[in-house]
Amino acid sequence: MANTEDYLKNLAAEYFLRDLSEEELEELQTALRNDPQLGNYFIETARDEWLMSDYQAYRKAKTILFPVRKTRVQKVRRIAAAAALLLTFSGIYLAQHTRINNFVSDGSIDYQPVATVVELALPAGGGSVSAINQGEVRALGYGDPVYTGDRIVVPVGGSLMFSYIGERTFIFIAGGSLFAVSDQDGAKRIHLTSGHLHADVDKQKPGMPMKITTHDAEVVVLGTSFEVLVDQFTRLSVQEGRVRFATRSDDQSVEVGAGMVTDSRSITEKGGRVLHRVLLPVQDDNIGLDNHNILHIDPKRNHQVFLKFDVAEAPERIAQARLRLQVSSRRPDGGGGVVRLHAASPGSTPENALDRLEKQISEFRGKIDLGEFLEFEINPRDLRAGLNTWVVTLDKLWGDDIWMGSTEAGEAPELILKMKPMEHQ
Repeated sequence: MANTEDYLKNLAAEYFLRDLSEEELEELQTALRNDPQLGNYFIETARDEWLMSDYQAYRKAKTILFPVRKTRVQKVRRIAAAAALLLTFSGIYLAQHTRINNFVSDGSIDYQPVATVVELALPAGGGSVSAINQGEVRALGYGDPVYTGDRIVVPVGGSLMFSYIGERTFIFIAGGSLFAVSDQDGAKRIHLTSGHLHADVDKQKPGMPMKITTHDAEVVVLGTSFEVLVDQFTRLSVQEGRVRFATRSDDQSVEVGAGMVTDSRSITEKGGRVLHRVLLPVQDDNIGLDNHNILHIDPKRNHQVFLKFDVAEAPERIAQARLRLQVSSRRPDGGGGVVRLHAASPGSTPENALDRLEKQISEFRGKIDLGEFLEFEINPRDLRAGLNTWVVTLDKLWGDDIWMGSTEAGEAPELILKMKPMEHQ
């Protein structure tokens, strides 16, 4: 694997987020011995993780993000010692640890704010949205400033929205996300380590595009609406405008337009061609429930979900199809069971769809939590060119009702189509 600066820096950061392989641990040890700058970065990251764990415990949160296990602490000490950094590391940690009770925000960070928190949701079981900056840890609240250099953790079950000062640029961060805010000569920068980000970006100054970076990709935007989701790879979905999406490993890039989706794997594998299209429903509604702000499936109350999509492409042009519904963060928990997707006749309505079902075309089995996506793989041969009407049901046996986002609530279901390359026609 290439021994690049970005790769090693990501490896040092990911040490605290996942279990590295033996090969990766050995590579990190060697790099720490030979690169003092990387060693300092590793020390600062370790300090921040310890501070965050202590701070979350101090807040008596039930959900502790990035807990430092004893075995992992021992590994940190072993690696730091191998790199001749243990003394410095211990000194920093002990100095910061003695001040942990003073880290509740007291306005001591001497920076100009770049944004303001405009919406905040905390987990039902307790916890806080926390920011780290230069060793200072503070809990964010509504109306609080966001500073350049802030590294922010949004716990599972929570969410955060902030707006940049002086313009109409809004950034929404879903629960279970870790990101950092910075500024480069006046140009906005956000690094999303993990999680889900939605951005509505105002027109930016000439020559100063906003950039969203992840471990393997970069999104450059002048003014548009888009989403970035980071897990093992980076996924981009554009609602309005156009953005440039580039992989960081081989510098391949592509322009992504409205209604299109791509990811870092597709660009690498397909030479920069965007092969996905995202469709939003022409109608999404409940059967048996008069509520348009949320979609609900519950066999006990006889609630089902009604969906209608207009597919312009011929089925033979479609390689793969996938329906995604997001479990709503507005409810206290997730759900699960056997969830079935049925095709109904195209002209069906919520009032008569159950009487006009044609066949089951997909199903999901298992449990799903807040903020996760309920996904159905659909055989392209089960799609029609034109209106496709579907009903989502939950089996009564072992079924635990599920609340999902709707178009009206800003969490519309998505039909994601992977198109066949033109040369394959």
